[in-house]
Amino acid sequence: MTRIQKQIPPGRTLYIGSNERTPGFFSPLSARYKVVYSSNFSEILDPVIENNYQLFMVERLIMMGAKTFFKTFREYETDLTLTDDPKKNKNWEIPVYTMDQDKEELKTTH
Repeated sequence: MTRIQKQIPPGRTLYIGSNERTPGFFSPLSARYKVVYSSNFSEILDPVIENNYQLFMVERLIMMGAKTFFKTFREYETDLTLTDDPKKNKNWEIPVYTMDQDKEELKTTH
């Protein structure tokens, strides 16, 4: 919280895009900030977001428009981060998901 306080004045809105599973993990931030999550916008998002990949893309757009953006791990020297630990570089397989692919699969199975 100290890192955030140095960069963001009290009373500002913080959008938390995280897969943290511990209930209340970000609750201490609500003492100084208005904390919001994707679930606060479920009325808007639920009809259009079908998977976590789509939610991730919406959250990336939110982050692009943010005045200040904190990452969890440092990738570049200029990154604002919640930890000094470097990002672990892993060889991830790039997931391929298309809505058209699902539609084609439905046509062939029905």
